[in-house]
Amino acid sequence: MSDHYAPTDPEALRMENELLAFENQFLKAKLAEQARVTGGGVSGPQDRRAVDDLRWVLRRLEGTPLKFALRRRPGYQVLVDRWL
Repeated sequence: MSDHYAPTDPEALRMENELLAFENQFLKAKLAEQARVTGGGVSGPQDRRAVDDLRWVLRRLEGTPLKFALRRRPGYQVLVDRWL
């Protein structure tokens, strides 16, 4: 038996959907507020670590034969241009 809540009543599903939509809006607003306060940049040690890890991975990928295939991907090129 699953421990997850799964409503089956259509009205309960509608209410659950509205609650999740509201929570999503709240979290987006909170994230936007945090980005505004911090200037959208790296704000804490965990963020700094994530940036350092991203740069490390990109440097490693740039040193492999895969880099030629990856450079054809626009998303990859954006990451390289922005972080390296």
